[in-house]
Amino acid sequence: MGWKILNGNKEGDEEGKWTYVGARGESIIDHGIGNEEAWEEIQSFKVVETLESDHMRVEIKIKGKEQEYEKQERRNERKEIEKKYGMKREFKDTEVD
Repeated sequence: MGWKILNGNKEGDEEGKWTYVGARGESIIDHGIGNEEAWEEIQSFKVVETLESDHMRVEIKIKGKEQEYEKQERRNERKEIEKKYGMKREFKDTEVD
């Protein structure tokens, strides 16, 4: 089972953006690496510019985790409404923007 580098090979960073931009120049020094199992679960890999550091932030989005989080957030909102108004309503699952 081999390891793969995410930089330049996943959606969001197809061109392989610089992860370091500083006085000494630019380079790709910060890497995302995953095995074959992880590779299939990774939806995207992005290099995001930041002003806080000469190293860019890398973001890795895992498939399915965002939808799980959004569903849990909706459940929590429903519970708050039920608690606030002392009633239970039937809510339909709707997409969150």
